[in-house]
Amino acid sequence: MKIKVKVAPGIPPLMNGDKVYTEPLCLYHWSPTSRRKAIERSGLVPGSWSIDRDWKPPHICYSANPHLAFDLSVRIHPEIESWDLWMVFAEDAKSFEAILELYTFSDKHYIKEYRVYSRIYKRHVHYIGTRTAIALPSAPQA
Repeated sequence: MKIKVKVAPGIPPLMNGDKVYTEPLCLYHWSPTSRRKAIERSGLVPGSWSIDRDWKPPHICYSANPHLAFDLSVRIHPEIESWDLWMVFAEDAKSFEAILELYTFSDKHYIKEYRVYSRIYKRHVHYIGTRTAIALPSAPQA
């Protein structure tokens, strides 16, 4: 199966037009370990409460790179110590929105995250492993 990702018009030639993936595109999502049982029971469900319980996002964010996905999650919630990595195939996501960002010191774009607005059922969600967040060094005391 081929997956097409539409990108916005006016993007430089590196990402101009449709990018066609001939191999399965894996999407990665990190969630707090405390949510593991809910994910194993129901899958990944947009509209669930956010980690800080401030809102119910209509999508779930993924990345094609587990390291980038982890960096994005931990940067927003450094207080969470244990994270689970989940993987889904893009074809099971049915449709998604690609969010582009500009590389630093370059005019090239990359896909920072994928937003999936549909539920990914538990049979399509694969648990990869758990990682403990590395504490960021605190500022030196004066």
